[in-house]
Amino acid sequence: GMILSCIVVVLLCFVMEATRWSRLKREAANKLNSASGIPVTPHRLVDACMHAVQLTISYFLMLVFMTFNVWLCVATVVGEVVARLLFTCFLPVEGAPASADTSCCT
Repeated sequence: GMILSCIVVVLLCFVMEATRWSRLKREAANKLNSASGIPVTPHRLVDACMHAVQLTISYFLMLVFMTFNVWLCVATVVGEVVARLLFTCFLPVEGAPASADTSCCT
């Protein structure tokens, strides 16, 4: 049961980083087409939904970490580190904001 729980936690880390990465990619692609003066666009609605997914998963991961189970804490940290490395180094987003600097991988 614990091994399955650790695998699920690592997968949640990958889903959260994938959501973050796709939001950055959509934001970089949308900078070219942001001439619209409309405050609520389909792009912003999708981004808000993706932000809700990312926020929910991050809170779930925080709650998992706060169980203070050593194996779940290790799975959370390892999952986040590996997922972040994968998405920032192997799938860089061109035109991403400065806060998502991936210069360490170039």
